[in-house]
Amino acid sequence: MPTSHNTLMDPHERPLLLTRVCTGWRKTTLSIPQLWSSIHTPALAIASSRPGLMCFRDFTEEFRITSLLFLKNYVTSIMN
Repeated sequence: MPTSHNTLMDPHERPLLLTRVCTGWRKTTLSIPQLWSSIHTPALAIASSRPGLMCFRDFTEEFRITSLLFLKNYVTSIMN
């Protein structure tokens, strides 16, 4: 795993790359929480004036609500 930065959610980098080798590696990789504890997940801008930058408000209302509920549940789970 990289030591200079958090792992990216990139299918061509570890740990996602390890899940694509074979079924055995996928099961093993998914069962090791330490591989997933430092993944960098980029956040979308809530509002943006920069052209070409994706804005959270551009998504459907259903997607926004589902995403926010997921984040709320995730934060609640790690705080307990």
